[in-house]
Amino acid sequence: MRTTARAEADYVIVLGCQVVGEYASLPLLSRGYTAIRYLNRNPEARIVLSGGKGNGENISEAEALRRLLTANEIDKERILLEDQSRNTIENFRFSNELYDLSDKKTVIVTSDYHMFRALSVAKKLKYTNVSALPSRSQRVSLPAFLLREYVTIMYYKFTGKI
Repeated sequence: MRTTARAEADYVIVLGCQVVGEYASLPLLSRGYTAIRYLNRNPEARIVLSGGKGNGENISEAEALRRLLTANEIDKERILLEDQSRNTIENFRFSNELYDLSDKKTVIVTSDYHMFRALSVAKKLKYTNVSALPSRSQRVSLPAFLLREYVTIMYYKFTGKI
């Protein structure tokens, strides 16, 4: 949950999270700002914003992130969108189908509580050169997120998804 990503990645993948109407949720904002800090230190990296549109969302998670990044002066030429995925497996599968990322130096940005599953899925889908850059969760929310994540990891494990 508290690792540091390698510098000079070719790509950064930010995994989506809930959007409320047209506004990014706090976890999604945290992921976005974590990515912005990395991109400012690594100006050659391109970024893939991954996340579709779910129930109650007027825009995709990728679009909410794109708006955040452009509002924070990240060059739109560096931003790539994957806006059809509905879960972690699809985030990686669809991103790779669009941008051929599996063997590229890639940094994964997601919430700290979600990083173990995200890395496990990436490795299962044959991403060979990934590192983690977790965004910090609010302490008050962390116990509930960790419990939900534990149950989901067990489900993924028993169904062969990781």
